[in-house]
Amino acid sequence: MAYNFNEENRVKSNWWKTEKVGDKIQGTFIGKRQVPNQLSGVDQWVYELLLEDGDVWTVGGKPAVDTQMRHVKLGQIIEFRFIEERPSKKAGMSATKVVAVYQDPNVVNEKWLQEQEQLTMGKSEEEPKDDLNFGDKEKEPNKENQINELAKEKLGVTDPEKVKTAVMEKTGLAYLKVNYDKIIGMLKAL
Repeated sequence: MAYNFNEENRVKSNWWKTEKVGDKIQGTFIGKRQVPNQLSGVDQWVYELLLEDGDVWTVGGKPAVDTQMRHVKLGQIIEFRFIEERPSKKAGMSATKVVAVYQDPNVVNEKWLQEQEQLTMGKSEEEPKDDLNFGDKEKEPNKENQINELAKEKLGVTDPEKVKTAVMEKTGLAYLKVNYDKIIGMLKAL
């Protein structure tokens, strides 16, 4: 079957940019990952936000933002806000853009959390047409067992009911089958 792929249906990456003081983006915190910074070559955290319209946006981290994000849990509705621009202390360098993270631990996206729970427990009301396992279904329970063992060894979590939460907090990844390999890799690296 031939598909008509063109610029109109190209998948775009949505990176939030801090252009003027007051710029902000608000959404559900659904994941984080480390990527190499193209300027410095050093790994940096990037955070994924699910906006109300269903789009997923990425926000680049930096030390001050990363420190603030340690207090945020997956599923919380948060806001990144460009609050100030400070002149660089070094001549010829760009100004420092100060971004603040706003959150209330009681403001969460219940629908998204329930969807994640259903996906991880295998109780999806409707089976997805596209299988997100990207692998042999027979092998998936072994990956869950491996994650449970790694959580016990690396995180000290012995209660199977608490593994999912502990793993998501430590790795910043949603506990989904599509992320099992990444989760295993990150836990092994601890």
